[in-house]
Parts: sequence; C-alpha cells; structure tokens
Amino acid sequence: MDAPVSRRWIVPLLLLMLAGCESVGYYTHVAGGQLKLLASRERVDAVLADLDARGENAVLRERLGDSQRMLQFAEQSLDLEVGDRYRSYVALDRPNVVWNVFAAPPLSLEPRSWCYPFVGCAPYRGYFDKERAQAMGARLEEQGLETYLGGVSAYSTLGWFDDPLLSSFISLSEPAFAELIFHELAHSRVWIKGDVTFNESFASFVGFEGMRQWLGGTGKKDLLDEHLSGQRTWRAAKGMLITTRNRLDSVYSGSGNAREKLDAKAVILADARMCLQRYARSTGAPGYQRLMS
Repeated sequence: MDAPVSRRWIVPLLLLMLAGCESVGYYTHVAGGQLKLLASRERVDAVLADLDARGENAVLRERLGDSQRMLQFAEQSLDLEVGDRYRSYVALDRPNVVWNVFAAPPLSLEPRSWCYPFVGCAPYRGYFDKERAQAMGARLEEQGLETYLGGVSAYSTLGWFDDPLLSSFISLSEPAFAELIFHELAHSRVWIKGDVTFNESFASFVGFEGMRQWLGGTGKKDLLDEHLSGQRTWRAAKGMLITTRNRLDSVYSGSGNAREKLDAKAVILADARMCLQRYARSTGAPGYQRLMS
C-alpha cells in the first residue's frame, strides 16, 4: 500500500469542492473517489513479487512487467514525463474506473458542456459511481435531453497525481495497452484548457505513434500488423458514423417542424444500424453491438 496522500494535494481538492455551492456534492464525490483510488495503490514491484511467489496470474505478471518497460521507453524515446505515474497498481471492484454522462438536445449535435477548475470545459460529467451517473442521466432526460452513459477504463489527472495502472485496462492486448499508456502520458505533457478536441487528437497521435515505435522496436511486427488491420476496420466504421452525423446535421439545420425532423432522424439512425450490421457480418469484426444500440 502506498503512503498516505501528501497534504500538498489537499488544497487542489478543497478548491474543487468549493468551486460552487451547487456543485459541492459532485466535487465531494469526485474528490472522495480519487482519494480512495490513491489509497488503494500498491507498488508494481511489490505486486510482481507477490505474484511470483505464489506463481499466479501469468497474464497480469506479463502486463505489469511490460508497463514498466513501456514507461522507460516513453521517457527515453518519446520525451514524455513519467515520474511515478503507473508505478503502482489498483485492482478495482468494478469493470470501469469512472462513468461519463453525455447529453444533447434531441435535434442538435451540440453536447451539453460542464466546466471544471484547472482543466476547463468538457462535454461530459464523470462519476466514480455508476448509480450516481445514471441518476444524473435521468435528471438530464427530465430536462428534455438525450443522454448516453459510457464506461471509462482509464483517465489522466494531468500530473496532479501519480496515476496508477488499473485492472480495468490491464488485460488489454499489448498494442492497445501501449497505446493507452502513451496516450494518457501525453495528456500530462500537453493540455490546452477547455479544448477537448485538440487534447484528444494530440494524445491519440502520440499514443498511436508511440505504440507503433514500441512494437517495431521490440520486433513484434505480427502484433503490429494485426492491430493496424483492426484500426483500418474501425476507421471504415467511423466513416459510416461521419456520414450519419452529416445527414443528421443537414436535417437539424434544415426546414421543417420538429416532428418532421424527428421522423427523418429515426430513418437516418435506422439506416446507420443496418449499415453497421452488414459491415459487422462482412468483416467478422466484433464490438459493434453496443454501437448499433
């Protein structure tokens, strides 16, 4: 178990909690969830020693070992700041570390946005507890918004804390795991307050390029080729989504009353589901069921 959280982190947490009276409950939840996560950390070397002694969980042992070599690569080859990040591990009691709530009006592609101290505004509200996230989604739906609840396996505290490795993403394939680690480290390297699109685009580029160099440098071309094939499949699916988005945008900004636009929206979404179903059958690619729903 790591040492207690340093008192130097208490001030930022208190500032979060005092950001606004109407948000005290939310920030108390977020601060409590983050502190609980930090208090649950175990050093990777200690976890590895325990697993070796018991001869258990070869997959976890391999991935934890990989993670430390990836961190060295990130510092030496990618010029990313690592410090004590991902030097510890937390076995969660849930499949996701947080759940994000997204919301938008039924006839708009502009999401509801929330603003936070230090990081700026973002089109989601994150919760450590799924039931809290669901309750928030229900309140937003009562306001006439459409909502989506998405589970998140990893997030970055942008260098405020030494982020741990989590059981929610430790079992990813080596390419996906490397891409995630480099992606999250990139957030601490460059973060433009309030510009989610740039931040995610930058981190995605660093994550992908870092993963490509990592696998190339370790002689795992077959793994890289397999991962790139999956990426091409996903890019094709995203092309379908972009087409759907453009069709929706045309309907939303066009003439016609709300009922007519809602009817047109239903047709467009039905077309998108049909396209994805055909694509999933033709490629044999898994993972589209949630997207189609």
